[in-house]
Amino acid sequence: MSLPASPLPFELISLVRLPLASTSSASTTTTTTPSATATTAATATAQASEGPLKRTLGSASALFGSLSSLSSQPSASSQPAHSAHSAHSAQPAHAIDQSPPAVFATIDLCGNAIYAALSDGSLVHYAIDPILDSSNAELKTSISKSIQVSPTRKPIQSMLSIPTESKLAVLADGVLSFYRLDTLSAVPPAQMLPVKGVTAFCADKTIQSPLSLTVAKRRFLSNYALDSQLTLQKDVSMIDGALVVAQDRLAVCAADAQSYKIVRLDRGDTIPLFPYEKSQMAPVVVVIGGGEFLIVTASAQGMGLGVFISSSGDPIRGTLQWPAVPISMVFQFPYVIALLRNNVLQIHNFKTQDLVQSITFPSDAPARCLACATYPLEISIAVSQMESDAESTAPTADAAAADADTADSVSVAGSVRAVSPSPVSDTGNERDTPAPAVPAKHAANGDASGTDGAGGRDSRELIPGGSVQVIIGFREEILGLRMIPWQTQVEQLLDSRRFQQAVTLGEQMLKQDEDTPVKKTTLARLYIRAALGFIQDAQFQSALVYVRKGRLDPRALVHLFHDLRPASCVAVPDGNATRWIAKMPSISDIVASAVARDHPDADADMAASVQTALAIEAKDMLASYLAEYRRSKLFRPENREAVDTTLLKMYAESNVPAMYDLLSGSHYCDVDECTPVLASHGRHFGLSLLFKSRGMYKDVLDVWTRIAGGEVVDTDFAGMQLIVELLVELDDQALVWRYAEWVLRRDPLRGVKVFTERTDGMFESTQVLQLLESYGSRALKVYIEHLVRERGSLDGALHTRLAILYMDTIVQLATDETMGDMEKRFRDRRTRRPTFLALMRDLRDPLTLARLAFIDFVQSSAYVDVADVVSRLTDERGDLHIERAILLSRMGDHEGVLDVYALRLGDFDAAESYCLAAGHEPRDAHAPALASTSAKASTLLPSLTVTLLHRLISMYIKASSSTLLPPDRRSALANETAYLLTTYAASLNAVRILAEIPDTWGLAMVSPFVLPVVAANLHARRQQYLVRALARGENLQVRSKAIDAMTTRPPIMLSKTAPALCGLCQRPVRDPTLFVWRASTGDVVHYQCSTGSAAHASVGHV
Repeated sequence: MSLPASPLPFELISLVRLPLASTSSASTTTTTTPSATATTAATATAQASEGPLKRTLGSASALFGSLSSLSSQPSASSQPAHSAHSAHSAQPAHAIDQSPPAVFATIDLCGNAIYAALSDGSLVHYAIDPILDSSNAELKTSISKSIQVSPTRKPIQSMLSIPTESKLAVLADGVLSFYRLDTLSAVPPAQMLPVKGVTAFCADKTIQSPLSLTVAKRRFLSNYALDSQLTLQKDVSMIDGALVVAQDRLAVCAADAQSYKIVRLDRGDTIPLFPYEKSQMAPVVVVIGGGEFLIVTASAQGMGLGVFISSSGDPIRGTLQWPAVPISMVFQFPYVIALLRNNVLQIHNFKTQDLVQSITFPSDAPARCLACATYPLEISIAVSQMESDAESTAPTADAAAADADTADSVSVAGSVRAVSPSPVSDTGNERDTPAPAVPAKHAANGDASGTDGAGGRDSRELIPGGSVQVIIGFREEILGLRMIPWQTQVEQLLDSRRFQQAVTLGEQMLKQDEDTPVKKTTLARLYIRAALGFIQDAQFQSALVYVRKGRLDPRALVHLFHDLRPASCVAVPDGNATRWIAKMPSISDIVASAVARDHPDADADMAASVQTALAIEAKDMLASYLAEYRRSKLFRPENREAVDTTLLKMYAESNVPAMYDLLSGSHYCDVDECTPVLASHGRHFGLSLLFKSRGMYKDVLDVWTRIAGGEVVDTDFAGMQLIVELLVELDDQALVWRYAEWVLRRDPLRGVKVFTERTDGMFESTQVLQLLESYGSRALKVYIEHLVRERGSLDGALHTRLAILYMDTIVQLATDETMGDMEKRFRDRRTRRPTFLALMRDLRDPLTLARLAFIDFVQSSAYVDVADVVSRLTDERGDLHIERAILLSRMGDHEGVLDVYALRLGDFDAAESYCLAAGHEPRDAHAPALASTSAKASTLLPSLTVTLLHRLISMYIKASSSTLLPPDRRSALANETAYLLTTYAASLNAVRILAEIPDTWGLAMVSPFVLPVVAANLHARRQQYLVRALARGENLQVRSKAIDAMTTRPPIMLSKTAPALCGLCQRPVRDPTLFVWRASTGDVVHYQCSTGSAAHASVGHV
């Protein structure tokens, strides 16, 4: 896309011109003043150049009007070459009346005063009247004072105005002397002694009093404090001296005859930088500010290079490049202005290093030097009362800023208040520029009130006409470089669609101001203007950057998307962008125009592809901004619905995860707006979440059932589990019942969870049981399990029904093959263990799990009607042996249990364990048996256990003798019988057992039982004999002691009617009672009471 020429930040204005007669080398026809020749030369250059527009003179800006600049409307000082003679013969009012016999050597600007040093060593003070009679008038300049400074008539080397002290420092003939600004009279040596042997000097451009002044001499630098006197502060050794110096606070950048260096005044050390080629250039240094310098060097090809150096000597930023080496350079924030050796003035933005303007001067009128004002020249235009009244009807900048929230029609330039002029330094940086004292106005400068002595301005008002901070010195003329107000530059950049440059310039200039509401509003409006400009150019990613910075009302941005905007955004919302947004086409029109503009030769398919890509990029921009906006503090009630509704529409189209994130949290989407959009894109699950967030549960369930039923398709729907979870949470009984039946018809097991997972008791259990009867036993079983296990119901009918349901499940799963396989696996085991039940617990097939569920429940429930279950079990299947054994054990049918274990299952270990556990109530009869054989043998078994063991052995003996069983089964039964006899021989009745053992059993089989029994009986009999003998001997000893006691003490007689009382516990001592007679007191005490008594006691008897 072709753009118009970039607006230029500066315009030239003629300030001072020497008389024609004084120009010895100037031609009377074609070689006149630079201003007269520049227009033609610049025009030719501009026509030949394809780069940035080069011009010598700028046209007058719309804000300031046409001043006496060298513009397209030529004045007496700006005629083209063919009319130069007539222009000089007219001599305008500001031309010099007396012709100095010299040309300009060096210059300085301070407010309304120009100090010009001529080539003959003289110094002239020119006073400028800053008030113009009209926008087309020229500045009037007059000589206020002229003195001869150099006795040798050599040119003055350099000079510097110091407005804070009203002094002018002049370096001539190696002597730095001081003069008063207003009269140019020399300061008395007693007050301020001239400094001799000076090669260069500079002052800290941080204007303050006292001012820091640095003077370079042959071998050192001297730092002075300048106020009413000149006081030496410090000398720093510098062996090679300095030709150029520039100071920024305590850092001085100096250049000697070979290289640059940094000198620290606080530490007195020197940091070498890099050399320069003195055959190609003279050293040039300028202060940027904040401890930063710009140093000029030259490349081998003769190009100029500008290096930014910090006060510590480190390179920073980028590097500026010039086509030729600069001979003079100044800095006016944010521009670096360099006068090149090829007579071209180039202006760069120091932050971006972009070339913003280039001015080519005529080769026969070379520019000599640049100077930056210590205090700017403020130009005013006197307007009549009628013009003033007309002007006053326009909104002022302050009014525009005050009304920034509602008056959208105010432009960027109009919305920025006029910045009051203030003295600036070379840096142009307010950080280093505190406001100095303004120099007193001189009589020749004109009166600020607007009166010129003739009464012509008494009834006229003054309006700003711009300021000049940089002046350019030629041989015979001084031009001012008037900076076009940055607000106007920004407007011009915006109009020329250079939005990035406009924003950069605005940010750089506004950073100098304090943070105020007006500044923030101005920046915001600038960002919005740039963002909308980028949108119109279909540069949506660039637009997003400035939409964010400008914090544009999202409704204004949504307004451009006609296919997405909700009803609340059809009208442009009031705010900063109302007028601009109202004039913009829709995004679809913008995209179509961009494709037609940028791809005019594209075929239909390519154009459609590009248009689609741009539309997606535009929506991505909108989605990104709205998503960030809703997370910020700016997300207010008035725009929440528009933001969320628009986001949901976009997410439904292209970003499903983001759609779910939005709907899962708190949002403000309009249901009526979003419903058709979600449905049209097939986002049915997202639509249900929208309904759910608004409490529209009937609509949610309707959408979910349609998806689950296959009426519509949405793969994001997780299934019926979501329906169940919602039904569990709802408190609408009718709605829950209605959709619970729907779920039960399709998935009973999921449907029953609607009732089992509720905790509020909304439904009666009888009502639910009645409902579940018609949906199969599985759902019914789950619900009854819930009632029994989780709610703790003690209803015997429910327990019995649950046991029967478990049994029904077993019957449904069991087959002859599966049952036979399990019994075969059990019989094929190599050891007595594990038991059949233990083997089942190691399996995980559905049948085994169902059998275990039945067994565990029957064992744990005390409310099951076992008889009913047993009868049903017998009717259903006859091979559910373990289940039958469990039920029989609950009924106390021990013989039936042993029959199942021992004979039907062949689970000998389980049968033994049952016998052992049955006698240890209330232990589980199916608990594991004793740990070891020795423990069983040494344990005193209960009588019931012994009885059951006898019964079990009898079963084994009888079965082992049956010819109906195969030999291996009979052998196994016989071996088990022998095992039990051997293990429990000590507890069994050997006589009874021997009577039952068949005669066919050999001695080898019964000997393990008989031998221990015989040995035990013999041992017991012999023990009885010993006990009897010992008892008889002990009785004889006791009788002997009793006889001895009776012979030594008479018997103690206890009365039957009044029994004696124990002397210790005072309870009666009755016969037969062992008692003690205490000889010391003669009392009778119980033997137990006398235990531990210290008193002497003897045993007595009745």
